Amino acid sequence: MVIDRNTDEATARTVIGRATPWGLLGMVAIVFSIETWVETHRDRFASPVGAMFEASGRASRTASVGRDVLFFGDSVIKFGVAPKVIEARTGLKTYNLATIGSPASIPAILLRQALESGARPKAVVVDFKPTLLNLYEADPPSFGRIAGLGDGLKIAWTTRQPDNFTRFAVGWILPTYRDRFMIRMRLGEALSGQVDPAFQLPEARRVNWTVNLGAEILPPNPSSLTTPEFANERKNLDPNWSCHPVNVAAIDEFFRLAAAHDIPVFWLLTPVHPRVQAGRTQAGIDASWDRFLAERTQGRNVVVVDARRLGVAPDLFVDATHLDRRGAATLSEALADFLVDWRKHSPGATNRWVVLPARNRPLDDGRLIEDTDQTGLALRNAEGTARR
Repeated sequence: MVIDRNTDEATARTVIGRATPWGLLGMVAIVFSIETWVETHRDRFASPVGAMFEASGRASRTASVGRDVLFFGDSVIKFGVAPKVIEARTGLKTYNLATIGSPASIPAILLRQALESGARPKAVVVDFKPTLLNLYEADPPSFGRIAGLGDGLKIAWTTRQPDNFTRFAVGWILPTYRDRFMIRMRLGEALSGQVDPAFQLPEARRVNWTVNLGAEILPPNPSSLTTPEFANERKNLDPNWSCHPVNVAAIDEFFRLAAAHDIPVFWLLTPVHPRVQAGRTQAGIDASWDRFLAERTQGRNVVVVDARRLGVAPDLFVDATHLDRRGAATLSEALADFLVDWRKHSPGATNRWVVLPARNRPLDDGRLIEDTDQTGLALRNAEGTARR
C-alpha cells in the first residue's frame, strides 16, 4: 500500500482548521478588547461616589508616601478635616484619604495599600461613623475601585456569604459588569443628548480634592436644618446600637496594620449638630458607643480624640453631621493643636481618651482652604480669562 504523505497532511490541516473554534476565539478577543477599553477609561464610567473611591485609592499608592499624618474614614473626615490647616499649625505633611459612605473595610484597605507603597506616617487619624457601623453596605462598583480579590474573599468569609465574593470577583474581572449601571447611563445620555446632573461629577469637586490635599470642603448651607440628611439622622437614634461583625473585623484589622509598623492611631469622634447630639445623649447612644470604643481600643496603641463637645455653632453644619468650610476650619485647628501637644508629650503619654476643649468661632478668611463653590468660581473665572 502506498501512502500519499501530501494527501494526509492536507487532510490533517483541513481537520484542524475545522476543529479550531475561530468564532469563539474571535468573540473572546472582542470581549477582551472591550473590557480593556472600559478599564483604560474607568474614570469615564465612574459615578460621583466611585470617582471619590478611585481618587482615594490612587492617592493611597502615590500621595500617601512621605506624609507624616494620614487621615482615613468616611464623609465626616472627608468634609471636616482640612490637611492644609493642620500643616500650617503643625509643620506636619498630611493627606486626607477618606471616602464618603465607606464601610470600615475601606480605611483598612487604603492603609494597607499606603504601607505597601512605602508610606510610613508618624500617626494616622481615622473615624468610623456609628450609623455606618451597625450594618454592612458596600457599593460594589465603588468598592471594586479600591479593593482586590483578596479583600472580597476576606469579607465573604467573614459574612459567610460566598455569593458576595462571586459578585465581587465577576465585577473585578469584568469592568463592564462592575460599571454596568454607569455604562448604560452614559449610553443613554449619548443617544438622547440629555445629561443627568445627579450622575455627573462637577470638575470643581475633583479640583477641590487636589487643592485641599484630598479633602472636600463644603460651602455654607443656609437651609441645613431642612435637609433630608438631618431628618434621616434623627431616625438613627437607636439605643440598641451594635456594630456589624464585618466592621468589627475591619476595625481590628486597621489597628493591627498600624501596630505592625508601630504607628499610633487617633480615633477621631467628630462633632454633630447640637440638636442631634442632644438626641444621641438622651437616647443613650453615646453611652453604648463609648463602651464599644473602650472595648475595641483596650490594650492597643490607640487614642480616642473626642471632639463631640467642641462647641461648633449650628450654622457651621451643612446637615446633621457634616461641617461646612468654617466648621472644617474649627475641627482642623483643634486637631492640629492636639497633634502639637501629642508630639511634645507622646513618649510619656498615658491618656487614651482625650476630650478636645471648646473653641471660639474661626475666622472665615479662606486663606488656607477653599470650598467647592469657591473652586467652581475660580475655574469659571480662569475659563473666562482664557477665552478673552
